[in-house]
Amino acid sequence: MPLCPAIARRALVACRCLLCLGALFGCVWPSLAAVPELLRPARERFDFGRYPEAIAAIESLTSQKALTAEDELTEAWRIHGLSHLYLGDRDAARASFERLLALDPDYALDPLLVPPIAVDLLEEVRADKAAFLAPIRERRRLIAERRAREELEAMEARRASLTRQPLLIQRVERHSFFTNFLPLGAAQISQERHQVGVMFAIGQSLAVAGTIFTWVQFDSKVEADGKVRPENFDSARIWRVANWALFGTTLALYVGGVIDAVAHHREETVTEFEVPRPPGESPQLGDDAQLFIAPLDGGAAAGVFGTF
Repeated sequence: MPLCPAIARRALVACRCLLCLGALFGCVWPSLAAVPELLRPARERFDFGRYPEAIAAIESLTSQKALTAEDELTEAWRIHGLSHLYLGDRDAARASFERLLALDPDYALDPLLVPPIAVDLLEEVRADKAAFLAPIRERRRLIAERRAREELEAMEARRASLTRQPLLIQRVERHSFFTNFLPLGAAQISQERHQVGVMFAIGQSLAVAGTIFTWVQFDSKVEADGKVRPENFDSARIWRVANWALFGTTLALYVGGVIDAVAHHREETVTEFEVPRPPGESPQLGDDAQLFIAPLDGGAAAGVFGTF
């Protein structure tokens, strides 16, 4: 029993240590993901308290002029200044913060990640160098405004170019399989194979007409009692044979048309064509999307167009 309080205290201490380590890694490792690649070694040494090594790594990069982007340079001088401050060299830290503010006069340290002494020193440098930083801040403001204006002009140019371009329309048609069984070339015409459809239509129409004609001629030779007179027997037999032949031709042309239609059947066809963009402004949906209505042959098309 006397051991229980000691064990409890040790467990409590262990839990606190784990929480501290979790907080440390939660702050350090996610922040490393946003660090430029060249600064990773210096940042890792700084985060683990190896300040002289971090200072040496930064000075090596700056002497080689390896850092060119503004975010790289600001992070480098931040690490350089804080490392000097943590080592007790306030003057060197102040010099580093001066170079940091020369890049970004409005740069601010996160009070949740650095001690108040570092925040106060940066603000002190900003106040002392206010006259020096004012034109830099103004120049940065003008550059930011110019970039925003150029981006806006580029966006307007893209929109103007888009309104001058014709609309590309896609027509999607789905075809039923049962249309392949339509006679008189209708299946081929629905597949937009008009010449073949016309050939089947003419052939089947002539065969049907011939079948009807020969049947009428044969039937005219048959008497009311269903018999054929002897003098009409040869003629009736010829018309009868012709009728069966034309009937077979009709059936063969129909079956051939079905086979041909099935061989060229497509469940879906997509047709693309361009139409002039309608004049005037289209109803706005957003910055990059617009409604449109365009006339087509036999109808109209409506949809949404935009930039991606």
